Amino acid sequence: YFPLFLQIDRLPIRVWDESIMGVNAYRMLENHNYIVTYFGNTPDMSNTKPPFHIWCIVLCSKLLGFSELSMRLPSAIAALVLCIYLFFTLRRYTGSNVFGFFVVLVLVTSQGYVTRHGTRTGEYDSTLTLFSTLFALHFFLATETEEDRERSRHLLLVFGFMTLAVLTKGIACMMQAPALLVYG
Repeated sequence: YFPLFLQIDRLPIRVWDESIMGVNAYRMLENHNYIVTYFGNTPDMSNTKPPFHIWCIVLCSKLLGFSELSMRLPSAIAALVLCIYLFFTLRRYTGSNVFGFFVVLVLVTSQGYVTRHGTRTGEYDSTLTLFSTLFALHFFLATETEEDRERSRHLLLVFGFMTLAVLTKGIACMMQAPALLVYG
């Protein structure tokens, strides 16, 4: 709770990325156009990334009202989901709670992950990290399993998480594709 959620609404909305996404989400709430992001009364041509993360902000804004909390909550939830997913997947893969616990502990105490430009702001990075980590993890599990049915399940999850990663921040998640192809 402390590194991911404690006082995430304390600081005002930050200039540049977070504020632009806030305007995009606010306009999406206002004009009910859930495909095209707007800045002012015109389509936003400076932020041409896919709208998945902005949809998450819009959903939180509908539930909680438009605020710093509703803008930053999707990033914090994505970080929490990644921690839970890593813990249970690593426990299942290694048979050890301790290994999964320490992996999550290292993750949530890393300054590069839990920062103002990561899990604690309303930007794309936390959501992108969630989906790109999960598709890389399931790619690893697909290559390591012997059972065809299990491999098919993991490959389906690879493409599902890859699709969500692309819908979050375009092709940024494909930076790891060459390494995954070499590994595979």
